[in-house]
Amino acid sequence: VLPSSANFVMASLAGRPMEGLYQALAARRIYIRYFDKPHMRDWVRITIGTPAQMKLVLAELKKWRDGVP
Repeated sequence: VLPSSANFVMASLAGRPMEGLYQALAARRIYIRYFDKPHMRDWVRITIGTPAQMKLVLAELKKWRDGVP
């Protein structure tokens, strides 16, 4: 995660395609921003929400990271 003073963070996970994360979360009706540009394909932008929303996003990110369907 890059340092941020805004209402979003830019996140990446080495070796994992971020388009896959975008699609996995969208299938669960969690929408993040994926940029299909060569210099941005390894990153997603996640807007900060309520504590409950962020807890849900973090749980889904962990599932995706660990390969849990």
